[in-house]
Amino acid sequence: MCRKNMCLISVILVLGMVGSALAADVDWTNAGGDRLWSNASNWSAGVPTDADKAGIRQGGDGPIIDTGTAAEALNLVVGDWSSPADNVTITGGTLTVATGGWFILGYQASNNGTFNVDGGTTTINANLQVGFMGTGNLNVTAGLATVTGTLGLGTSGGSGSVILNGGTVSCGAFSITTGSMDVGGGTLIVNGDATALINSYVGGGLITAYSGAGTVAVDYNVSNPGQTTVTANSPEKASYPTPPHGVTGVSINADLSWSPGAYATSHDVYFGIDATPDAGEFMGNQPGTTYDLPEMALGTTYFWRIDEVDTGNPESPWVGDVWSFTTQLNTATLKKGPYLIYPDNGDMQVLWQLDVGDACSLAWGLNTSYSDGDVDVYEYGTDHQYEYTITGLTPGAKYYYRVTVGAGYSTGSFTAAPADSATDIKFLMYGDTRTYPANHDIVCAGMSSVIASDPAYQTMILLAGDYVSIGDDETDWTDEFFNRSYSNLMQFQATMPINGARGNHENTATVFKKYYPYPYVNSCYWSFDYGPVHVAVVDQYIDFTAGSVQHNWLTNDLATSSKDWNIIVLHEPGWTAMGGHTNNTDVQNYLQPLCEQYGVQIVLGGHNHYYARGVVNDVHHLTSGGGGAPLYAPKQGEPAIVIATQTFNFQTVEISGNMMTVNTLQPDGTVIDTFTAIISECGDGNCDLGEECDCPADCGTPPSTETSCTDGTDNDCDLDVDCDDSDCSGDPACQCGNGTCDPGEDCNSCLEDCIFKKNQYCCGDGTCEGIEDSINCAIDCGGGSYCDDGTCDPGEDQCNCPQDCGTPPSTETNCDDGNDEDCDGSTDCDDSDCLGDPACPSCGDETCDPGEDQCNCPADCGTPPSVETTCDDGIDEDCDGNTDCNDSDCEGDPACPDCGLPGDPCTTGADCCSGRCNTGVGECK
Repeated sequence: MCRKNMCLISVILVLGMVGSALAADVDWTNAGGDRLWSNASNWSAGVPTDADKAGIRQGGDGPIIDTGTAAEALNLVVGDWSSPADNVTITGGTLTVATGGWFILGYQASNNGTFNVDGGTTTINANLQVGFMGTGNLNVTAGLATVTGTLGLGTSGGSGSVILNGGTVSCGAFSITTGSMDVGGGTLIVNGDATALINSYVGGGLITAYSGAGTVAVDYNVSNPGQTTVTANSPEKASYPTPPHGVTGVSINADLSWSPGAYATSHDVYFGIDATPDAGEFMGNQPGTTYDLPEMALGTTYFWRIDEVDTGNPESPWVGDVWSFTTQLNTATLKKGPYLIYPDNGDMQVLWQLDVGDACSLAWGLNTSYSDGDVDVYEYGTDHQYEYTITGLTPGAKYYYRVTVGAGYSTGSFTAAPADSATDIKFLMYGDTRTYPANHDIVCAGMSSVIASDPAYQTMILLAGDYVSIGDDETDWTDEFFNRSYSNLMQFQATMPINGARGNHENTATVFKKYYPYPYVNSCYWSFDYGPVHVAVVDQYIDFTAGSVQHNWLTNDLATSSKDWNIIVLHEPGWTAMGGHTNNTDVQNYLQPLCEQYGVQIVLGGHNHYYARGVVNDVHHLTSGGGGAPLYAPKQGEPAIVIATQTFNFQTVEISGNMMTVNTLQPDGTVIDTFTAIISECGDGNCDLGEECDCPADCGTPPSTETSCTDGTDNDCDLDVDCDDSDCSGDPACQCGNGTCDPGEDCNSCLEDCIFKKNQYCCGDGTCEGIEDSINCAIDCGGGSYCDDGTCDPGEDQCNCPQDCGTPPSTETNCDDGNDEDCDGSTDCDDSDCLGDPACPSCGDETCDPGEDQCNCPADCGTPPSVETTCDDGIDEDCDGNTDCNDSDCEGDPACPDCGLPGDPCTTGADCCSGRCNTGVGECK
């Protein structure tokens, strides 16, 4: 079973191996006596090329890549087969692993592979797996190693170690499954913002500095634009500066603070606008680790350094690193938020965005004194965004928080997640909030009313996608989902964490993930626990069919859930009421089986803008698309759908012990649907549905054999039912093929016994007919009537039993009674006998009958006009196939503006009256 987050890496590895199956194996022999990679005598088939798999698995001393050598391979494995330990060392020159290949240190469980980077340039155009199933070691003292893919430690059950005592390692992504990294004088650079990941490894002790004596320094977009840089402070130096190195929007009234070096007794402070602080910026020596600054200038970058001093140590002072920060440009205002995300593990994430960078702080507590915590929060990303995750919360307690921006502030509240052992909770659900914030505001007002009447509902909310109209359009997030002119919407976001799925209107999800950085596993799928509930969020816009990475993740996620209640959140439902979008058959084919196997009670979807509920094998499929988007009209009577109604709506969910109750409400509080789900508990004294075989304590010990072969029940709990059970091999009901239509058989279940071929009499249709009698068709003829008994019995007529009911006429005798009198299979006007009958009007009878018009029957209804006469009546008057504004005759008519109305097709904003085109779906806004 794959560990979470690591299935993809394993799959990529396997595919990589298959893709390179034709690469020739060139094995290291060390027969040349000099250990040089460039010596062909050291290899089994000459020096490897970029089409070869180079195997370092001989045991003992491996190759050395020195100055002037250009080493290359398609695949490179160090430590494989029966070899206990192998190594390769680069001191100069270059090593290149080709695109499409792989580089593995420690392939099998018994192998140990080491790569020593002591100089030169290494380029790995693939993943570097340090400890695949075995043990891997990457030791760097100098040089540059670039991994275009993932640098992974312990990728498939092995263990990896990275020691950076010098040099630089750059990688596309970084992960530690099993293993550790220690940073000394070296540098790790990771593409993108990996600060949260690196800090989690530091906090967990997986990344250390100077063997634990130093401190790890992490920055994003400061040392290297667009990248995360990891370095180490030696134990003698000051570390962990506040304000953090490279941040912007720092208050002009901020102070300096730092963590002291291991041997410092005092600290020399340097501060100013010079990028290389020296004697001119010396602010003095002091014993404390906080320095009070005077008010600074707006929009100014300052540089500072702390030298650690111990007058009794000849190595003192220890010169510190130069840090910098930039003060706020001016006083900012809130642009979005504050709003909340529940990231799992009992924490709470508070987020907001400003129009310009400014000094911000966050305080929180159990009342409005906000006495539990108070922190400065610094801008991250490139668009004046701020975030802080509050930890250490008391489960189920209500907290109040205050976001301070410059001289102003905004407040909110939230309820901390329930304890993991909680059995009773309440929460809310809805979906499709896009397009019209006024409608969304009304729905939020309804949900806020529920919370006001029952504060236990101030917990969290699940959202089924389509947050905004055009997810890649920043203005839609500002104008729709975060529209500050709607007070109910703003209050709701400030008091309820919203956890949701990506919808089709989120487009590429780039902006969606910017504002909702959920702890994704990959793409936009992830999961979390909330008290007794496990929630899995599915991304339907990448592959989730059987065998895909996401399907494998979801299978493992549900299989390992310890919760009684499981919910899947997605956007496009598997069963819905049509009337907009059709059923998503991939949900039916690939997710429904998982729901049944792992006990998922609810699949929450939206996509269609109404409310509908379908039930399939005890799984409730909700279409909750009434969060504010323009409503659709659902169809009635669709398969599996038990209710469908066109209205704005949301759901309240209450779980109490083994019962879940879900109510769907309109914003005014009107309940339009209610359903419950019950989890049976073995040992409660009740033999609940589904416990018959699994709970002998409640249902008794099952019999040793099948007790009935026709009841559809697995009586003896051996997983075989009725005639599929060997116990029923001699039962008459399981004797299909014995020539007798026995009890339990009919013409559907046993064709060979229950259909009499000559006249296709069907034993089991309730009519005793033809050669059927009480012996060969007891199900129909056990004393009842049958055809050819001289009586035209109910169910018999001149078509199916002319022997008793008379020969049918040769033609249809009545053209409007719904009967097929002549038994030719055609009824009334469908029978050619009725051609010309008044009940069956036809074109040319000089009457413009219902269904005829001047287009399909001008002979009876008159010649149509040559042009469209009315442009807004929905009628094609000139019979040219074009109606109203689709007819060129209506060009310039007031009913037909030149631009598209909301919902009309478009390719650019110029096609729409509003000037705005949702290019993701090709509709005018």
